[in-house]
Amino acid sequence: MDYRALAQAFLDLQALLYQAPAARQLFSIDRGAWFAMQYLLRHGDVHPKELSREMGVTSARVAALLKGLERQGFAVRTADPSDSRKVLVRLTPAGREAVQAKRRAAIEQLADVLAGLGPQDAPACLMMEEKLVASFLRCAEQPGASQKANPHS
Repeated sequence: MDYRALAQAFLDLQALLYQAPAARQLFSIDRGAWFAMQYLLRHGDVHPKELSREMGVTSARVAALLKGLERQGFAVRTADPSDSRKVLVRLTPAGREAVQAKRRAAIEQLADVLAGLGPQDAPACLMMEEKLVASFLRCAEQPGASQKANPHS
C-alpha cells in the first residue's frame, strides 16, 4: 500500500474541506482561540503555562492569544491567590456563552453533514474519525507506531 499517496490525497481532501462554505463557517474562529476557550470551559481557572503545554505552543503564542480573547471580552487574567507571582486565566460569562453558542451551531452543521451521508455511512465516518485520531495520538507518542500497529500494512 502506498501510504504516502494516501497521505497526499488526504491532505488534498482536507484543503477542499476547508474551502467549503459550511466548513469555513464552522471553523470561522481561530483554531488556537477555539481550543483555548474550550479548554477553559472544561477546566476553569488555569495557568497560561498549562494552556501552552496542552496546545503545544510557546508561552508567547498563548500570551498573544489570551490578549486577543481579553480584548474580545472572552477571557480575563487574575492573580493566582496561592502565588501572586503567577496569573490564572478564566473565561468570562461572554466567553462561556460564545463557546457554547459556537458548539451548538457546530453540532447543527455537523448533524446536517452527517445526515447527508445517510444512516450507514454517518456512523462509519465517525468510527473512521475515531481511528484516525487514535492513530495520530499513537504517532505523536511514538513515531512509526501506526504502521507497526496496523497488521494490514
